[in-house]
Amino acid sequence: MRLFIAINFDDDTKMKIYNDSLVLIEMASSYNFSSINNYHLTLAFLGEVDKSKVDLIKSTIDSISFINMDLKILGYGSLKRDDKELIFRHIKVDEKLFKLVSELKDELIIKGFNVDMKRFKPHLTISRETKFISDINVRCIKVDEINTKIKSIDLMESYRINGTLKYRSLYKALLK
Repeated sequence: MRLFIAINFDDDTKMKIYNDSLVLIEMASSYNFSSINNYHLTLAFLGEVDKSKVDLIKSTIDSISFINMDLKILGYGSLKRDDKELIFRHIKVDEKLFKLVSELKDELIIKGFNVDMKRFKPHLTISRETKFISDINVRCIKVDEINTKIKSIDLMESYRINGTLKYRSLYKALLK
């Protein structure tokens, strides 16, 4: 099973993100936009994990004390790869968020999981393999900040159905 731990957004927040992204579709000649149902913020990527370890991950998540928090979704950024771009929304850096990620990764490592230890750069992927009609700097596209309350984190499974990327929540932990 390909697993990660993430913050999922409520439907209202997802719709705001989606509506903001419509302008990008008009500017792109080709793209692979994320499904509105796949919008999330990855906290810890675990990769391939044996199904027998899922309960241990759940208990690890439950062992961490964290409180609900506010999150701000900011403007666009991009990573260029050859002639295509990965488009994302920045997430405001927040001490509570970094503490949550740090504690989560530390506990998972103690329990023997191989956790991706790259520096945490909070972002929300909007589109992969985006090719714009003309030279565009997405950082210049103005969008309103989106403020949202985070009340839970999820253990997520990533899988494909007929080549389409899907995510499903295996476990939801409510924040206190």
